[in-house]
Amino acid sequence: MSEKEYVVTLNKGVDYTQFNQEMIASTGAGNIPNRTVDVANARPGSQRNTHYAITDAEADILKN
Repeated sequence: MSEKEYVVTLNKGVDYTQFNQEMIASTGAGNIPNRTVDVANARPGSQRNTHYAITDAEADILKN
């Protein structure tokens, strides 16, 4: 499992705080990885963009 830094951009209306909590939790559901995901760059000034260390497969799933 080779992780890369991906910029995840949320669609308008998605709750950033809830999404981020699910991403960094040790368990995920649906399209969220079922592991703790490292935040590569939090981008605290943005409520839609965060850099996460995820695999190519996880990035493809998140696109959904």
